[in-house]
Amino acid sequence: MTKWILIAIIFILLLAFPLYQLSALNSVGISSFQIDKIAMDKSLLFSIQGKIMITNPSHIPATIREIPYVGYIDDVSVFNGTLSGQTIPASGTAAFAFDQEIDWVPDPTTALAILNGKNVTLTIHTSPKAAYLSVFTLSSEKEISFSISDMIKPYIREQIASMSSLIGSLLG
Repeated sequence: MTKWILIAIIFILLLAFPLYQLSALNSVGISSFQIDKIAMDKSLLFSIQGKIMITNPSHIPATIREIPYVGYIDDVSVFNGTLSGQTIPASGTAAFAFDQEIDWVPDPTTALAILNGKNVTLTIHTSPKAAYLSVFTLSSEKEISFSISDMIKPYIREQIASMSSLIGSLLG
């Protein structure tokens, strides 16, 4: 009889361990989102570089399979992609770097409005997928919004100055 109770306890522990690990995956989350650089190329397309920091406060390593993301300006999708996965150590943090071209050029009215103080918001929707034992997968979603107006004003001013000098040379 004692043998069967011992087997039952071991069996229950074996079943409970994966559940404990899955609950630990629920604590993994995005701790910060950092924009390192916004730039504009000669074709007036913006590019954005930065990092998504994901923290794992649990006692076990967490494997992030991938982080799909979509960026929106004024509710219009302007970029998307997927960051490749990596393992975050127990009680650790990992940086997921991205470098993305933004398929958005402000029209003249929007550019003038930005120079006059209009707020343009970039919203990035992420849905990291964490895995345990390559069988169990959890997905969470996070949306991050921030103003890019101050970041893109210098580029708009630069383009206006460039166009003004070009027009001046054509007329002069």
